[in-house]
Amino acid sequence: MQENEQKKSLIKQKILQFIDIIGITKYKFYKQTGITRGVLDQKTGLSEENIAKFLACYKDINPDWLILGKGEMLKPNNQNINSKGNAISVNANNNKIGNNNEFSLKQNDEIYLHRMLEGKDVVIAELRDKIEKLQQEFLAKVESMDKRNQEIVHNSYLRNKENQEQINRLLLQIEKLTDKLIKYGFEPK
Repeated sequence: MQENEQKKSLIKQKILQFIDIIGITKYKFYKQTGITRGVLDQKTGLSEENIAKFLACYKDINPDWLILGKGEMLKPNNQNINSKGNAISVNANNNKIGNNNEFSLKQNDEIYLHRMLEGKDVVIAELRDKIEKLQQEFLAKVESMDKRNQEIVHNSYLRNKENQEQINRLLLQIEKLTDKLIKYGFEPK
């Protein structure tokens, strides 16, 4: 495996190192970042788009470390959370130096989560309004369809009634003609 990693670009090697340190699978990594599955296993380099996706997803990564190989893996004063929810600090040599059993978040993460929680009520209210509007539109369409169906049924009834009256008039005329023919000596077959 060491030989396989040597053939990969340095950026891919660093990303794989990061994945290993935070304890997630490649599948989870691809899902979180939106990078196409299998990219890290290819021998080719990593596109700018994929590097941007990685850095956008993992904001704690030091871009200088990733691209230039300078500095620490993480931006100063940062910790990452591994897949078990434990905080992991990484020193300049990229070695794990702490594994706290308590789940801790950076202050920026707490602010971000707080803002998200505040915004959820607004989003929920907007979604409820949209649902109510869609329900009203649906009911209006159903009512419109019911009215249209009632019109169709009513018009069909009127046409049937007209047709029946016309048939009755024709039958009456046929009957009168038959009576006249009988009167003049013609027998119907």
